[in-house]
Amino acid sequence: MLVAGGQFDFNETTSCEEYDPISQTWGGIEPLNVARILHTATLLPNGRVLVAGGGNFNDGELASAELFDPDASQ
Repeated sequence: MLVAGGQFDFNETTSCEEYDPISQTWGGIEPLNVARILHTATLLPNGRVLVAGGGNFNDGELASAELFDPDASQ
């Protein structure tokens, strides 16, 4: 499971964490390039996750996307 971006203490974040169901632990991974809230995360057929859209307080609505590759984070 991947948790990417979001809001903490009224500030959007670039933080990403990945959950390992075998060890039942969370681990920090490479952060997003752009802080985003209200975005989508879509699991692609190749196992990567597309994080797209959303916004942040500095830039407003975002017309950008980022690709998370779980194989690269190990």
